[in-house]
Amino acid sequence: MKYFLFLLPLLLNASVIKVGDTLISKTLESQYERKHQLVENGLWIISYNKDSSNTVNEYFTKHRFKKDISFIVDAAQIPSILFTLFAKPKMKKYKYPILLSFDENYNLTLPKKEGFITILTIQNSMLKKIEYVKTLSILHTP
Repeated sequence: MKYFLFLLPLLLNASVIKVGDTLISKTLESQYERKHQLVENGLWIISYNKDSSNTVNEYFTKHRFKKDISFIVDAAQIPSILFTLFAKPKMKKYKYPILLSFDENYNLTLPKKEGFITILTIQNSMLKKIEYVKTLSILHTP
């Protein structure tokens, strides 16, 4: 209970971004310790748990990862020892950048629906659309 009361002000101050908001440029580090700026025109694909990350990785193993995509993982939820020993080495199997967000306050501003992958459509740094999906089949165009 003490922890909840401590975090309550942070939770109340976090404002989730919404369609029409202009997004501030943000740089995140990848699994290879390289800095990447989030795309200003394209898609942000956001994973909040292991299952959705596996779904995204499975998709991009079969389909080309495009330069107008930022794949963001909420890494703040992963205990640091588990991240260092297990999650990060597994992420290094993938050639495309997996952008790691350890900033809990920033992560609280990103739209989230439990059990879903969040896809944000960004145009000229403005949030145009929010989608919650179970698979990334909507990205595949013949």
